[in-house]
Amino acid sequence: MSQEKETSNIVPVSKKVIVDSKQGQHLKKSVIKKEIYNSFNHSGLAKKMSNLEMTIGITSPGKEDGKTVVASNLAVSLALAYKKKTVLIDLNVENPCLHEIFDTNLKPGLVESFKNGSVFLSKTKLDLLYLLPAGRQRKGSLDFSDITALKDIIKSLKEEFEMIIIDMGSVLPIKNFPAVFANEVDGMLMVLDAEKTKFDNIERVLRHINKKNIFGFIFNKMDEELI
Repeated sequence: MSQEKETSNIVPVSKKVIVDSKQGQHLKKSVIKKEIYNSFNHSGLAKKMSNLEMTIGITSPGKEDGKTVVASNLAVSLALAYKKKTVLIDLNVENPCLHEIFDTNLKPGLVESFKNGSVFLSKTKLDLLYLLPAGRQRKGSLDFSDITALKDIIKSLKEEFEMIIIDMGSVLPIKNFPAVFANEVDGMLMVLDAEKTKFDNIERVLRHINKKNIFGFIFNKMDEELI
């Protein structure tokens, strides 16, 4: 039986959600920018999400395409403008940074939640925005047991949050991308760096991810004169 088949047959179970007593006191201004999160307020995507409860993965073909910036600002937009109770998940266990952006503790977080009966969240400065930080840093991509535990975590968060935004990491190289887990989100947004993302890489991504699972593409570093 394939790994994909095994994963899809496992019934998720609920975990207790615990919020860290430390609340973030600031947002990193070099990442959270009004002109970025406001752009989601006026987009067709945000209007469609205004009356929905969704789990959305944010990814990109390669590293440093701006997906963390997009994930962070989308989460801020949903909490601030649309008053959605939102949780942002840092799936980058090797090189986490969302805890720095939102001024929270790194751990306990996702890694600790994998093998625990609880999910450990942090409260950000914004009333309706919470963070599931990566937790203890470790080497290596997510393995099968992690993906199974992640399904339990998502189920638990869906019971308390309207919107779940996941900073998933880049698709390429595909061996490091949790392709099986991609089927567990309602859809993904693909972030493209207008200055360096190559069309060949987009084609490679679409060989591994079903186009029906992609909500749309977001161009980062787009020349304003071309908009």
